[in-house]
Amino acid sequence: MTIRTNIAGGPPAGSVLFNTENGTALAGSDYSSTSNSISFEAGLFATTVEVPIIVDQVAEGEEVFYGTLTTSDNVLITESRADIHVNDNDIRVWFEPSSYTVNEDAGTVTLTIRTNFAGGPPPGSVTFTTVNGTATVVSDYTETSSNIVFGENSLTTTVTVPIVDDSVGEQEEVFYGSLSIVGNANVRISQDRADINIIDNDVRVWFEPTAYSVDESAGRVTLIVRTNVPGGPSDGEVEFHTVNGTAI
Repeated sequence: MTIRTNIAGGPPAGSVLFNTENGTALAGSDYSSTSNSISFEAGLFATTVEVPIIVDQVAEGEEVFYGTLTTSDNVLITESRADIHVNDNDIRVWFEPSSYTVNEDAGTVTLTIRTNFAGGPPPGSVTFTTVNGTATVVSDYTETSSNIVFGENSLTTTVTVPIVDDSVGEQEEVFYGSLSIVGNANVRISQDRADINIIDNDVRVWFEPTAYSVDESAGRVTLIVRTNVPGGPSDGEVEFHTVNGTAI
C-alpha cells in the first residue's frame, strides 16, 4: 500500500503508525497481521507498507480487511483507512438461475450451472442429482444424476431433466436440482439448489368455494365451478349431480 504526505520527508519518524484490522478477511487465515511505524525518506512524498496475503485451500467469496493510520502528534491524517479486497482464487460452482418454470408437455427442462474458473473444477468433483418435492420421480419427472463437467475455457454447463406428461389434473408442482461436492475437492458450491416448477397442462375443474349457506326461502342456490383452461373441458366431459346429505 502507498502512503503519501504533502511535505517532503513527511512527519517525524514514529509519529504515524500503520496497523491492519480485520473485516470479513481475518488475520492468520487470510492475511498476516502487520504493524509499522511510518517513515518517509528525505525529499520523498510517498512510502509503502507491505502486508502478506495468505493463500488458503478454502473456497470463499471476496473478502476485505483494512489498513489504518493513527497518530498522537500534530499530524493531520486525511485518509485514515484503506480497504484491501482479497479475491478468492478457489473454484466455485452454482445454479444460475436457481428457479425454473416448465410446462408439463415441454418434454425436458435444462438447468444452467456456472463456475468462476474457466474450465470449472476437475471432472468428478461435483455431482448433480434430482430431489423430490411435490413433484415426484417417475410420475412427474425422470430421476437424473450426473457428474458436472465444463468444457475447456467454459464458464457454464447444462443438465437436462426429462419431464413426464401425465393425464392427471393436478396443481403446480415442484422438484429440485441439487449440487454436491465429491470427497474433499477444493470447490465451493455457492447455490446448491434449483427449484423446477411444473405447470400442469391437463384440464381441471373444481368447486370454488366448496361450502355454501342458503335460506330455505331463497328458492335456489347457485354453485360456482372453475377451470384452469379458458373455455374449460369439452361439452359432456364433466357432469354435475346433487347427492343427499341430511337434506333430502
